[in-house]
Amino acid sequence: MKNSKNLQDALDQERRIAEHCFVRGDARRALPHFRRALLVEPDSDRIEMRVAQCLDRLGKLDESYAAFRALVERGVGRCEEPLRREILQAFTNLCHRLNRDPEVIECLSPHLPLLEQTPPLYYNLGLAFYKCNRLEESKECFERIKAIHANHSAGYIGLAVLYCHFGHLESAIQELQAARAAAPNDVQVVENLAVVQMKIGNPLAAVTTLRSALSKGGGFHSPKFYHLLGVAHLRLGELARAEGYLQKSLAIERTSEALREMGWLQITRGNFDGSIAYLKDALALNPNDVWAKLDLAIAYFKQGITMDAQVLFNEARAVSPTPEVTRLLDDLARAIETAPRP
Repeated sequence: MKNSKNLQDALDQERRIAEHCFVRGDARRALPHFRRALLVEPDSDRIEMRVAQCLDRLGKLDESYAAFRALVERGVGRCEEPLRREILQAFTNLCHRLNRDPEVIECLSPHLPLLEQTPPLYYNLGLAFYKCNRLEESKECFERIKAIHANHSAGYIGLAVLYCHFGHLESAIQELQAARAAAPNDVQVVENLAVVQMKIGNPLAAVTTLRSALSKGGGFHSPKFYHLLGVAHLRLGELARAEGYLQKSLAIERTSEALREMGWLQITRGNFDGSIAYLKDALALNPNDVWAKLDLAIAYFKQGITMDAQVLFNEARAVSPTPEVTRLLDDLARAIETAPRP
């Protein structure tokens, strides 16, 4: 009995330390404590989920996926509903990031009653159908969310994604404006609305949307939020403001997208050395970022480093042979051919 009590005390202590670290955002310290707790209680779904979440936060996505997959295959149906919802949400979020969208459909389809109570989960199913080009099923999911949860943003955002896919940008804006009315403090709604406003060539409207949200408070301080503000000001040619917001975004999280925009900002200023540094950092984080490759190629070309520029153009064409990229590459290739040799 005494050994059993000591074991339980040790488990409780490991759990408490692990949860404390996890909640504070310190996945590196939390992970070994969760793993020790799992040795004592190997069948704990909650502890196993936390291990997978820590691996995700540490950027070990393949290990995180394997841990989540083992947990899901063991059967989440036996879990209490709040835990089952949390496991499915975390796993399908990860699958989307890894482009394992058919697995999202496979995982969520058996849990329709739970989905109808959980808009973010239902949204993940609709998004998976969309990414698998099953557009009618995707639309049905988003419309169902909207019908059941009129005050939740998920259905509106999903329909806006579909409208953007078909080029109906004004309809997308209408959905997002309705979402904003239903959920005025939802950061994702504001960010998506600003993105679509920039897509229709109205960065001033995007700035108004973002700054209006910022003035009202409500936690609009994500790296993506500041990134979008920086991009909108950059599109308006307001370089000092753009740089300030992009630096705020990078201070919270160094993303390849924000580094790429900083690189383009430096090209606009004629600071090609600074541009090259930012764009190299962007590609270190995301080697397949086509637009970072193109921007770096332009910076090299402006510096007269034409051979390196040509290599990057060819890499961009290989990664993304879309008509838009191909047309741009052909224009730049002609410019290189006619440029004087350094």
